[in-house]
Amino acid sequence: VERMLGWCERLIIGVFNEESHARPTEELLRSWGHMIGGRSERTNRKKPAIDYRVLWIDTATCRA
Repeated sequence: VERMLGWCERLIIGVFNEESHARPTEELLRSWGHMIGGRSERTNRKKPAIDYRVLWIDTATCRA
């Protein structure tokens, strides 16, 4: 992640699926010391318990 942030101002991660009540990708990135710059999500129409998600990390706020 850090190497990629050295080449860009914003690293976009996704689109990926996660259970609506959980945020394991965000938790993993935070455990590595990164702040989430923003996110977007929508419910999967065929599987209501699943969300489509995308998130990003900005270089200026990449470390918590």
